[in-house]
Amino acid sequence: MSEEVSQETTLVEEVATEAVVSERPEWLPEKFWVDNNPSYENLAKSYSELEKMRGNMKDVVAKEFEAERLANRPETPTDYKLPEADYLDGTQLSTSPIVEWWRTFAHEQGYNQEQFENAINNYAQVELARLESSYKQEMAQLGEAAEARIEAVTLWMNNTFDEQQREALAGACTSASGIAAIEKVINMLKATGNIDEAAFEKPPEITRKDVEKMMQDRRYWHPADRDPAFVKQVEDFFAKSFNR
Repeated sequence: MSEEVSQETTLVEEVATEAVVSERPEWLPEKFWVDNNPSYENLAKSYSELEKMRGNMKDVVAKEFEAERLANRPETPTDYKLPEADYLDGTQLSTSPIVEWWRTFAHEQGYNQEQFENAINNYAQVELARLESSYKQEMAQLGEAAEARIEAVTLWMNNTFDEQQREALAGACTSASGIAAIEKVINMLKATGNIDEAAFEKPPEITRKDVEKMMQDRRYWHPADRDPAFVKQVEDFFAKSFNR
C-alpha cells in the first residue's frame, strides 16, 4: 500500500516539473515569456500602453477631421457672399434675420461658399414654386375675368388712397377673397352714389419729357420738400424703360 502511494507521489512531482519547465507557446511573444513563465506584468504594461496609444490616436484623428471639415469655410460668417439671381432680392437677403442665422449656422458647420449659396437658392426656388402655385389657385377662384377684376380694384385703390393707406390694404389684394371683399365695398359705394367713376380710369402714360420736368421739381431733388411718391414715379419710369 505504501509502495503504491510512493509511486503516485513521484508521478505528480514529474508532471509538476514538466509544467514548470514547459516551452513558450508560439503565439506568445518572447517579451511576455520570462523565466519559463508568462509575464503577466509585461502583458499588463503593454496593454496599458496600447490603450494610451489608442486614446492619442483618437484625439489626432478627431483633430484632423475637424481641421478638414473647417478647411473650406470662410474666415468669419460675414465673409459668406450672397448668391445673385433674377429671382433673388439682394436687399431683402442682406437684411433678412433668417439669412443672418444661416450665416452663423453654416460657419459653425464648416460649410463652404458653394454650400451656403446652394441652400439659399434651393430655398428660394421652393418658395417661388409655392407662391406660383398659390397665385394660380387664387386666379382660378377669380374666374376668367381675374385680370380685369384685379386691375379695377388696383386702379380704385391707387386713385382713392395715399401710399400709406395703400400699403395697409395691400395684403387684401393677395387673395381671391380679398379682391372680392374690396369689390363688395366698391359696389356698396356705387349703390349709394358715393364713388367717383374716374377712380377706375388709368392715369395717362408719363413721357420722358414729363419725367425731365418732374426731375426739376423741388419734390424730386430738394431734401426738405422731397416727396417719396413723386420720386417713385420717376424711378418707375426709368425702371420700365430699361426693362423693355
